[in-house]
Amino acid sequence: MAELIPFDDRDGNIWFDGKLIDWRDAQVHVLTHGLHYASCVFEGERCYGGTIFKAREHGERLAASANILGFEIPWSLEALQQARYDVLKANNIVDGYVRPVAWRGSEMMGVAAQKNTIHVAIAAWDWPSYFSPEARQRGIRLAVSEWKRPSPAGSRSRMRSKCLSSAAGDDRGPALIPSNAWRCVVSVLPVTAAMQESTDTSAVIPTEPSTRGGQTCPCRYARRVPRRWVVRRSARTWP
Repeated sequence: MAELIPFDDRDGNIWFDGKLIDWRDAQVHVLTHGLHYASCVFEGERCYGGTIFKAREHGERLAASANILGFEIPWSLEALQQARYDVLKANNIVDGYVRPVAWRGSEMMGVAAQKNTIHVAIAAWDWPSYFSPEARQRGIRLAVSEWKRPSPAGSRSRMRSKCLSSAAGDDRGPALIPSNAWRCVVSVLPVTAAMQESTDTSAVIPTEPSTRGGQTCPCRYARRVPRRWVVRRSARTWP
């Protein structure tokens, strides 16, 4: 098994509030508002051959997500797009993953905290497939989770916040933090349970008809997976 390299102790650079700094120096305080109240938005982007896929669209969604949470990102789309490529170049990444994130700082801990500084960071790293070539060749073992993906009517599902890990659905209803937090839980717990049962990942059945959710994002292929393809599933998981 490959040695685990923690994300807080790596070589490289991270773009942090307008400048590239050493990877290990990119730190925030434990009383940061975004950590406690989910006033944090992010994007997950892939880079292929030195080009970020849909970079402009990701940047627009990051800004829109921040606006939904009531703050503006203090850098333009163009500046942040250039910063993404600066990070890729600084870390010598041609094919990898890019994570821009914006959050409210630690000046105030009240729920609103409108005077808090808005911070932005961009990191990038090599991130190959979740599954080995051998696993993909033999087929991925899929567990159907007992957890249900919340309805998009319960939160603003076009937003990617710290507690909202799916960007599928429509824009009905208020951005309720408890619902967002629940979406995050429903994204993490099924995959954890699947791995504990020696399966590779998990499919989450939505409360309303839509695409199933998987480990990394809305799982476009899962809706076509017949039951007989599921090698292992708990008796609790299938309705």
